[in-house]
Amino acid sequence: MFDSVPEEVKKLSIAFSLSFFGSSMMWLFLPVFFRQHVESVFLVGVLTSIPGVATIILDIPAGNLVQRMDSKLVTFAGLSLFVLPGIFYFTTLTVMMFFGKLIEGISKTLRWESGWYIAMEDSREENESETLGVFTLGKSISDVIGPIVGGLIAFYLGFRYNLLLWSLFGVLSAVFVFKFMGFSMEGSKKAMRSLFQKRTYKDDFRHFRENWRDMKWPVSMILLHALVFSFFWVAIPLLLEDIGANYMVMGALFGIVALPRTFQAFFGKLADKFGWLRTVQTSSFLMIIVLFIMGMLENILLVGVMILLARLCLTSISPSLHSLFDDSVADEYEGEMVGFLEFFKHLGHTIGPFMAGSVASRWSISASFFSASGVAVILFLIVSYLRFSLDL
Repeated sequence: MFDSVPEEVKKLSIAFSLSFFGSSMMWLFLPVFFRQHVESVFLVGVLTSIPGVATIILDIPAGNLVQRMDSKLVTFAGLSLFVLPGIFYFTTLTVMMFFGKLIEGISKTLRWESGWYIAMEDSREENESETLGVFTLGKSISDVIGPIVGGLIAFYLGFRYNLLLWSLFGVLSAVFVFKFMGFSMEGSKKAMRSLFQKRTYKDDFRHFRENWRDMKWPVSMILLHALVFSFFWVAIPLLLEDIGANYMVMGALFGIVALPRTFQAFFGKLADKFGWLRTVQTSSFLMIIVLFIMGMLENILLVGVMILLARLCLTSISPSLHSLFDDSVADEYEGEMVGFLEFFKHLGHTIGPFMAGSVASRWSISASFFSASGVAVILFLIVSYLRFSLDL
């Protein structure tokens, strides 16, 4: 089906599927798990924001590493670190949960920056969104199956078994990369030393300024998309718990609503055919309506339907935004600029959970969805302006 997609990208998708299958058994349950062990919803939001803070700090250095050493080695390091959070959360100590989230952020930076770089570097313009969709396909399949399995395990045995499986599948993922993708250590020491040299970042920011005129709109839309998406990490699990869903029902819903992500490659194909901006505009408009309606619902079935529709909109937007970004950056600076791309994305991932937790703590969970709908309005206005100004 995806014969035109490079083999390296397909292997990367398999490695990510193993890693995220383990973590997805537990990850969406974490706000519920945290609320059982910390004092307030606000603190749940703060904990959920920690990975975003770590990634903001590390995005640009990680972009340097990806540019200057074997990107598969960076991927291997990120997947290996992702083994640890499950062990830390297992302790149920607040300080250990803090460090678990911190390591999540470090791991996420290394995995995604190197992963996106490999996928974009290997893709061709005529099927770029499709290739990027295949890169995320493994994770997307795990996002469907993992929560369903995790919900059953949590319902009958408890969360701690999920946390152990998180670490086990993390090990399998790192072994897969080591055995079937391989990597070179050549240049790694020089690349690490470059992280502490002022000139490295001076060049990065100079290249960023040179490319800013072309990439400002893609990264702005990526920030807003990430902000809306990260609302789900806090608001959805807490909403489902408040309206009476048990862990088995939550897991089933988490799996079902992740189904659109398995079709990300097909969304990419459609976006390549009908236009990236048109795809973002249509999906963001629908997302405004869906998120606003979600803030008024209390029925589990209806909430599930709205979550599914919202995820469908968010998923269809992602390949287009990354293609727009890739199209706006010169090839020779792509690795460095991925660091800035991830910086803006993770800035959204930091602000979103913090906003969701703050709004829910001060007003209600429903108000969080109204806030997310407002952010979607801004995204729609930006892409509409771009289409109008470019006459597309």
